[in-house]
Amino acid sequence: MTRSDSMEQTKQSFEQAFREKSYYEKQTRDDAHLQRILDSLTIHEGDTILDLGTGTGYVAIPLAWNNPTCQIIGLDIIDSTMKENQERATTLHLPNLSYQVYDGGSMPFQDNTFDIIVSRFAIHHFTDIKKTFHEIGRVLKDGGIFFLSDPTPNPDDTTGFVDTFMQLKNDGHIKFYTKKEFISIAKDAGFHLKESFLTSIRFPSKTRTKGYLKIADSLDPDMVESYNISLENDEVTITEHVLNMTFINL
Repeated sequence: MTRSDSMEQTKQSFEQAFREKSYYEKQTRDDAHLQRILDSLTIHEGDTILDLGTGTGYVAIPLAWNNPTCQIIGLDIIDSTMKENQERATTLHLPNLSYQVYDGGSMPFQDNTFDIIVSRFAIHHFTDIKKTFHEIGRVLKDGGIFFLSDPTPNPDDTTGFVDTFMQLKNDGHIKFYTKKEFISIAKDAGFHLKESFLTSIRFPSKTRTKGYLKIADSLDPDMVESYNISLENDEVTITEHVLNMTFINL
């Protein structure tokens, strides 16, 4: 599959997911985790902040609401959702919040634009992770902060099960990275890891159930236990570890 094919697959999948807002919210909403992200960011008056892979604006909206002197931009590939997000920002009286669409490659911003870049549950969809990090470094100011939150393989997953599982739905999932992999990729792009913490998310999926049942008998019991995999009412649910990492752009 080419990069453009993968991005188109991701776009179509999330256009549908965002139309089914109630189920998408069930899959990804975690307000306690969101608060930990917000608490991890040191924000100053007048900062310019990018929410990369903003989706429905789950992170961008509270950032704008809590920091009225800052300019918040949500960036994603889903043009219809970005239009809806902009309308919602207007309804919520958030003039400091705007949304932009791009193709998932080069970001439509000048060098040294942002003080902070945040990305929650999006990086695993990027087809060229090294280019993504270099683009983040390009548009981020020297000394700026990149806060990354993304699921990571559980320790007992030595065969790449979680990626196989996520790819059972054609939504453009590429790869969940380990902490070691992220540090190496970030270092090559000129970032230094400041701090990190680990959380988890209980992730339900109906669209992956049929595919999961085909491979369930061949899975390592310890690995299944580590993800706390359960099946109920044709919905398979797993618990994924989540990396939360604060990088400084050197």
